Amino acid sequence: MNRTLTIVILAAGAVVGLGVAAFLLVSPDRAAVSSGDVAQSGTQTAATDLLIEEFPIVGQSHIRQGEPGGYNSNPPTSGGHFGSPRPWGVFGQPIADESAVHNIEHGGIWITYDPELDAASVRQLRDIAAQYPNAVLMSPRPENDSQISIVSWGRMMNLDEVNTAAIDRYVRTYVNNSPEQFASLEVPPPEETVELEVGAPFPSFNLTEIDGAPVSMETLSGRPAIIWFTTAWCVPCQIGAMEVARLDEELGGDAFDVFVVFVDLSESADALRGWRDEFAAPDWQVGFDDPANSLAARIGLQYLDSKYLVNADGILLN
Repeated sequence: MNRTLTIVILAAGAVVGLGVAAFLLVSPDRAAVSSGDVAQSGTQTAATDLLIEEFPIVGQSHIRQGEPGGYNSNPPTSGGHFGSPRPWGVFGQPIADESAVHNIEHGGIWITYDPELDAASVRQLRDIAAQYPNAVLMSPRPENDSQISIVSWGRMMNLDEVNTAAIDRYVRTYVNNSPEQFASLEVPPPEETVELEVGAPFPSFNLTEIDGAPVSMETLSGRPAIIWFTTAWCVPCQIGAMEVARLDEELGGDAFDVFVVFVDLSESADALRGWRDEFAAPDWQVGFDDPANSLAARIGLQYLDSKYLVNADGILLN
């Protein structure tokens, strides 16, 4: 195992309160409530600098790829959607509206943001999403009209900047206010730290590759694999990646799998793709660690550029 002296630092964005005493979010059975000045126009209500809108439900049928969803809001708050929802959690890349609508039909909250949003704000949003691992979906969305748009079934809140208290209140107010109530605010107990042991199975995990594919020990089965923890900015790791890519090519490109787990959640999906294009083999899978149930934390990771070799059965070899 190659270990450098670079200590992993998982930056937790500071929680910022932005003065929400001047408003109350919409309750489930009312159009809008505000203790400040309220300007109403149809179903749109402005309370200070916040905006909460309600939209007519336009259906909930399953559609195929390429079929229109019939959406009436941006992002969509109801309408046609793919047959399978996304796993709850944080995605570093845009996801299909048709998948996310299925999640909000299941009672979830979808936090979307402009990809140009500053890194500190994205970290704050990730911190919020991590509190609700079974109810919140988060992803960048280039088509947004606002810096941050948060949607549930039939409703949307737009923000110009992160307002932690407002988002938290929105999630708790509108979770499962939907046709199918499958979301949950309960947080599973954190898994205990696993002591890695050569000859024993590598801990199970369920993560998502930046292009959307699920990654687990099962998806890596069939041949040996390297599970590698790094960041895009770690220079020694870049050198190590080129060395492993060279070995991969010398062995024909199919001797082993590589899954690179990026532990700096402030990085963008584009940064990960750029890292893969420059330093890795094209078929390597790269993705973010799970902010709600960190694999790096579970194995007690201390160093960047830590590589773990497992055999085809998921047994740790070194």
